[in-house]
Amino acid sequence: MKKEVHYHLSKQQLNRFNIISLTLAGHLKIKEAADQMELSERQVMRPLIKPIVRK
Repeated sequence: MKKEVHYHLSKQQLNRFNIISLTLAGHLKIKEAADQMELSERQVMRPLIKPIVRK
């Protein structure tokens, strides 16, 4: 039997998660994601690249 895992996210965290998901899926460019989250492109790229670099 699998345990269900629940996450509690603020609206801002949920919004960022959705934008990053769309970026990973190729529906948004990094520049568009950065503009929507009011971050620099480099700040948006960090969570996208970090898991790859750690392997």
